[in-house]
Amino acid sequence: MPDRAVGIRVHGRAAERTAIDELRRQARDGRGGALLILGSPGLGRTTLLEHGARCIPAATVLRTCAVAAESSLRHSGLHALLRPVADRLHAVGDSRTRPLLAAMDLVDQDVDPVDHEASAVVPVVAAVDAPARRPRSARSAPSPGLMAQSVPTPRESPETDAGRVGRALLHALAGLAAEGGLLCCVDDADQLDPASRAALSFAVRRLTPAHGVTVLLTARQDARRWPPEIPVRRLRPLTESDAAAMLDDLVAGPLRPTVRELLLHSGRGVPRLLTELVAGLAPGQLAGLVPLPRHLLPAASLSWLVRTRLDGLPGDTRLLLLLAAVELEIEGVVDVGVLLRAAERAGLHPSCLEPAEAAGLVRVDGPGLGFADRLLPEAVYRGESQARRRSAHGLLAAVADDPERSLRALRHRAACAVGPDAALADAIEAAVDRVGSDGDACTAAASACSDALSRAAELTGDRDRRGARLIRAAEHAWAAGRTDQVRSLLARSGASTRSATLRGRTEYLRGIVELRDGIVEDAREALLLAAALLSESAPGLAAEALAKTAEACWTAGDRRGLATVTGAVAALRADAPTPPRRVDDAAGLLPVLRGDHRAATATVRELRRRAAGEAAPEVLLDIATSAAILGASALARQAGSRAVARARAGGRTAIVPRALELLVYAELRLGEHARAAEHAVAGLAAARTAGQGNCALHLRAALAMSAAVAGDAVACREHAAAVIATGRARGLSLAVSLAEWSLARLDLSLSRPKEAADRLFPLVQGRSGHSHFAVRFLAVPCLVEASVLARDPRPVGGLLRRFEQRVRAVGDTVALAQALRCRALLDADPAEADALFGAALRLHEAVGTEFECARTRRLHGEFLRRRRRPREAREQLRGALRHFESCGARIWADRVRDELRATGAATGGRGGLLGRLTPQQLRISRQVAAGATNREVASTLCLSPRTIDHHLRNVFAALGVRSRVELVHVLAAETGDDVVEVPARQEPPGAAGVRRRRPPGGTTPQETTPHAPRGPAVSGSGRPGAGLR
Repeated sequence: MPDRAVGIRVHGRAAERTAIDELRRQARDGRGGALLILGSPGLGRTTLLEHGARCIPAATVLRTCAVAAESSLRHSGLHALLRPVADRLHAVGDSRTRPLLAAMDLVDQDVDPVDHEASAVVPVVAAVDAPARRPRSARSAPSPGLMAQSVPTPRESPETDAGRVGRALLHALAGLAAEGGLLCCVDDADQLDPASRAALSFAVRRLTPAHGVTVLLTARQDARRWPPEIPVRRLRPLTESDAAAMLDDLVAGPLRPTVRELLLHSGRGVPRLLTELVAGLAPGQLAGLVPLPRHLLPAASLSWLVRTRLDGLPGDTRLLLLLAAVELEIEGVVDVGVLLRAAERAGLHPSCLEPAEAAGLVRVDGPGLGFADRLLPEAVYRGESQARRRSAHGLLAAVADDPERSLRALRHRAACAVGPDAALADAIEAAVDRVGSDGDACTAAASACSDALSRAAELTGDRDRRGARLIRAAEHAWAAGRTDQVRSLLARSGASTRSATLRGRTEYLRGIVELRDGIVEDAREALLLAAALLSESAPGLAAEALAKTAEACWTAGDRRGLATVTGAVAALRADAPTPPRRVDDAAGLLPVLRGDHRAATATVRELRRRAAGEAAPEVLLDIATSAAILGASALARQAGSRAVARARAGGRTAIVPRALELLVYAELRLGEHARAAEHAVAGLAAARTAGQGNCALHLRAALAMSAAVAGDAVACREHAAAVIATGRARGLSLAVSLAEWSLARLDLSLSRPKEAADRLFPLVQGRSGHSHFAVRFLAVPCLVEASVLARDPRPVGGLLRRFEQRVRAVGDTVALAQALRCRALLDADPAEADALFGAALRLHEAVGTEFECARTRRLHGEFLRRRRRPREAREQLRGALRHFESCGARIWADRVRDELRATGAATGGRGGLLGRLTPQQLRISRQVAAGATNREVASTLCLSPRTIDHHLRNVFAALGVRSRVELVHVLAAETGDDVVEVPARQEPPGAAGVRRRRPPGGTTPQETTPHAPRGPAVSGSGRPGAGLR
């Protein structure tokens, strides 16, 4: 049997591909087998069937796809499958295949089968297929044939007929396979007519490997309709990493990260849905250059996804569901009271909802009604005619509390309008004004205001007024965190606006959007244009545009541009009698950028005074930004933390990601890496929700740095690679430089100072092409340490002198302590070096930077050991060990233990089992113990399922457990919490190395846990640094 193609590209589906590969190996050896693939529509059953048809070798391949329209036609499925080989059935078979040929109308059905050997193939199937007793006259003595011979009666049961055709099918398939192997593929086998399905089940159940017949079946989620002997694989949605890989294959051109996230979220891991989503978008929309449509899903996708679930519902029930879908479209929630009032007005009884509840389509929870699937209301809404939708909107508008003034009622009325209506548009804008001024509303209210103003613009005939309403709608959409909606509205407003002021507002908002989710250079140009357009009509907003331009220059690492822009801001402040506060903040940076570092002290003092009494999250953000640029990390942390709290309390979705970004950077600067990692994970979720991809990259850079400190090489490299790849294209110099620095710090953590120095020299000297001037400055202590430990001949003294001069000028105590530590490393005089270490430690303890204090103590301890002062060395090393364990830097703690052993000291455990885990491993352990799957944990922490599996294996090894249940008990014992049993999960972990068991009968594979040895874990400590010898 010649081997054919190796198959087609299949994403994920490792278990299914393994099962098909096993059938392929069996077929090459002349043996047969069977496989049933179950799955909901769109999950890729047909693709796997095609893959099997191409790669399983066979001389004869029979394929068919069952259709529901023929399910009432007896034996139509067998006819479609075997028709291509009908002429061969006569040749390969004998009288035993006659019932099959008769069923397919290929022989004269009047031939009496008793006169031929066909009587030998009438099966005794009562024990298997038909529980009813056969008439006594139908019984006979056994014959030498395959089964016992029976004498048919004129009143034969359907079960006997199914068995007779099934036995004939078995003989026919065996005969065809004898000519070089046979492959039968039936797609949507659950749609076969009952007679064909029964005959096929009968035959497959009795096939043995020796027959050489391979059968591939696909069906929906109902294995009970098939013999339990057939091995089963159940398809589930693709994991996030597999869906991402599929998306990369589907999109040939550029794909904007926010569009990518939206597609992955909307695709829900369903391959067909993801394919249709991509096919429905133009290249410009995929690249983010053209606004996305309001509804991503094509109507045809809705039909095969969920609309079939609506078929068969009573007309009144569908009308009530339409009212619910219309209310959800406008309000975002469905109030049962409002729904029932509208239903009563339409003449519907409340009991009309019961069929939908019984079908599991909706659920009533207190005063609200919810749909079981988020696609159902869209399917209901788009499946109805425009006239019925308008009628539903009219009913809901009539039952609103204040039909003439409430925003809800006016939006329903606007949906009924068919042409321009200036009065209605004016009423909508007035209602928006009553909800709240621009930007002051919570996320839900801002979203409603945006949609209302967008519809009001459509009802407006005047061009300038239409443009103004579109811009206001975009501003509200930004406040609601709907970045793609902002881009769409700005594109519409550009064609409607002639006023310089409106164009300036458009460019200002466009610049903000690009700064948070686009190319930084584009953001800077848009903001500069906005400042020019607004300079006369709105000087305050023009100044704010320049202040945001300064932030863009800072993000891009353009020091010269930053100085130029802040100079322009300072000139505006001099001309304006009462300049905006953020203009003061930006202007205060100018002396520092010109080299007058002492002037920063007064600026920081003023920022601290303002932060103490400020409550507005936007102003707190500006203060945190200026403090971060000036190096006032404690103030940046304070302002950032308050901005996060205020934004969350007010439901300000658009502000939260940037506030968390500033807070995380300040915490990293202060050495609070574990806390920074926790905030960064929360910030990633907020940035994804708000569509702010640049903030997400900054936060991933922070996660890379936290992972480097913890010695988590896998997570550090994964985050850093993502940041560098996308950040360079967007011009995010700060994030890229931080990611590159994190890789160097990882090398230091892993005792590879030479590799760290090779990374840091180009970064610090500005030769990497993307290094940020602030990171070039902050990374100097790491470079000095790596250079000394690696005995690198390249000079670092000049870099250290400039570093120390600046930190003394600005009074940065954290950096000054690092400078003293570096001087101690470089100083040839042991007494002077000892004194410098001591001075550095006093500064560390004064400001409470635990991680930096631990690093200094470790280096000091190594220095004392080399000077043959073991008692003092042990004191410093034990202090370093306490600090490293406290901040979760496990790999650094392991190195200190090695150094302690070198001094002759005994080293104990880490203070409990959980002390063996890194902060990342502890986060993963807690989520897994709570019942989360690997895929769910990966989505939460923005890592791949393979990385989660890697961490989980290390957790099991470190804690000496073998199962998730044991992990729950260990965590409970260590933390004192009650034991909560892990709920059973149906979905596999989707990660490499996870064992899957198949119980007898082909049941669904269950998620199991990685192997881990029993007993105490062996810590994988790295070799301590070479130090000064």
